[in-house]
Amino acid sequence: MGGAIETALGKLAGAHALQSKQLRDASGSSPAAKKSIEVAGRPLVLNHDSLRHGGVLPPDDEEHKLTRSYRAIKRPLIINAFGKKGMLAVSDGALIAVTSALSGEGKTFTCVNLALSIAQEKDCTVTLVDGDFAKRHITEVLGAAEEPGLMDLLSDEHMSVESVLCGTDVPHLTVLPVGRPRADATELLGSKRMVVLAKQLVSLSDSNIVLFDTPPLLETSDSVILAGLVGQILLVVKAGSTGQESVAEAVGLLDGSKAIMAMLNQANTASYDHGYYGYDQIDSANRSE
Repeated sequence: MGGAIETALGKLAGAHALQSKQLRDASGSSPAAKKSIEVAGRPLVLNHDSLRHGGVLPPDDEEHKLTRSYRAIKRPLIINAFGKKGMLAVSDGALIAVTSALSGEGKTFTCVNLALSIAQEKDCTVTLVDGDFAKRHITEVLGAAEEPGLMDLLSDEHMSVESVLCGTDVPHLTVLPVGRPRADATELLGSKRMVVLAKQLVSLSDSNIVLFDTPPLLETSDSVILAGLVGQILLVVKAGSTGQESVAEAVGLLDGSKAIMAMLNQANTASYDHGYYGYDQIDSANRSE
């Protein structure tokens, strides 16, 4: 399956040059020390038992492997977001869409655990955005189903991001629920207001990373809209399940000038030296070298 991903994504390599910007720190050091994000929304307590039951956290005995895996996964994303000595940051690299070709591939699991891992960084804050308004998995499992969120922000220009953003009991992690259901959700996602909100989310702290949990690419156009707003896209592919044609079709919907990575999920761990179900297996089509 790894070869299939490389084949699909390899067509992007060299076809488009990454748009880049100047390093935020001329010395090439880490981003500025993170500051707390001021929020007015209800604080959320992450109940690990509920999250495991909801399928977004691993069993207790797999947590250590998971931690190791996500340390490897987040590193290139953070480098692309903020740059590093000898490497330029990707344009809009702090905005990251986590998606998949089809449903059931583990993208929401990936998004939640990636957010938790980034929150452990010394120099980053992270905002987890539920952009899958049809499934609403993150919003539901975090107990924020009745809270205002993304859809409310998009429909009311007088509402501030801080008024609906939820803090959590995990330091440096904030959550933006999907909000109240709306019939015109797709049009709202494609509006200028969405572009403005994405920029506002990034600017919440000196070094904030924004993770969007987006719908599957082959099942709705909404994920393509959200993918157009970000600088990086993490494509989750379920090993032994998703066919090469589906992967290639999904990648074909994306803007090749973005930094696109594929992550092999639920791979046979016997084939790898480490990793939780192969979560550390990343094939990069575009990287800032």
